[in-house]
Amino acid sequence: MLISRTITTLDIEPGRVQVLTVEGKRVVGWGSLPLAPGLVKDCVVADPAAVGATVARLFSSTGASKKSVVVAITGVRSISRVLEMPKLSNRQTKEALRWAARREMPLPLDELCLNWQCLGSRDSRQVVFLLGTPRDVVDGFSRTLQAAGIRPRAVDLKPLALARLADRPEAIVINIESESLTIVMVIDGVPRLIHTLAMRQEGLVLEDRIRQLTDYLTRTVQFYNDAHPGQPLPVRTPVFLTGEMGSDVTVRHSVQAAIEYPVEALAPCIECPPELPLEPYAVNVGLVLRQMAPESGRAASRSLSPVKVDIMGAEHGGRWGSRLAA
Repeated sequence: MLISRTITTLDIEPGRVQVLTVEGKRVVGWGSLPLAPGLVKDCVVADPAAVGATVARLFSSTGASKKSVVVAITGVRSISRVLEMPKLSNRQTKEALRWAARREMPLPLDELCLNWQCLGSRDSRQVVFLLGTPRDVVDGFSRTLQAAGIRPRAVDLKPLALARLADRPEAIVINIESESLTIVMVIDGVPRLIHTLAMRQEGLVLEDRIRQLTDYLTRTVQFYNDAHPGQPLPVRTPVFLTGEMGSDVTVRHSVQAAIEYPVEALAPCIECPPELPLEPYAVNVGLVLRQMAPESGRAASRSLSPVKVDIMGAEHGGRWGSRLAA
């Protein structure tokens, strides 16, 4: 499905807020404003009124429309699972997923917003993507949007937006921000492993940050390979660097020297002006690609991730995914 209207995407980072607007498949505008220290702490909005006011100023200064806004929420403390289970009715699937969430997720269900999406089925089995997002994170984010005067078209998880940028059956996407690190491992076109860390960087030089990144990446890949001894991650799997530090030449060369997987440049399937700093706006571009994702069971554009949940959406029974009551 191709987007046929104007879409504005919003990303809130610890040090900045940024928007990007597309018409059809073409990027037509973007912009950002800095956030004062402390307004976003550990990637979670700490002052919704102040952050919302900054978001409102950004929309005003860039001329971006608030009519069709897709927003990303941090992946900090979120938990996702890809589960295979019997094909059941919608009601039975919800109940089975509640039980699975109690078993799989370390937080109590009353502290999580749960979403799920059926990714496909065959014979009597179905594959389901299950996501738990902390309610305190969602509530703070919701108050921020209210303060900005925005009623979002959809709210996505940042790591899911990043996964779409890979557009490959297997890939690793690393988002490097000033106060966070996100690693997304895509297997068979689906984000199977998602890790977001809030990182305090006081006193750390660039070499320390790169060492942290590569050590954590090595452990993440080893965890996956140990869990799948018969199907380890192929050594040809591409790595994509995104975020505030993703375009730094020193970072790219140092990461490539430290890992065996090839570091490749982003090549999103939308028209981006050459002057757009793609890596810092990667989450925004991933939100655009969300609107291009095919419905479950339909062929994707190349290997575009089919996962498309709406974290703050009302509960519904469609096959895109539903909110689960705790």
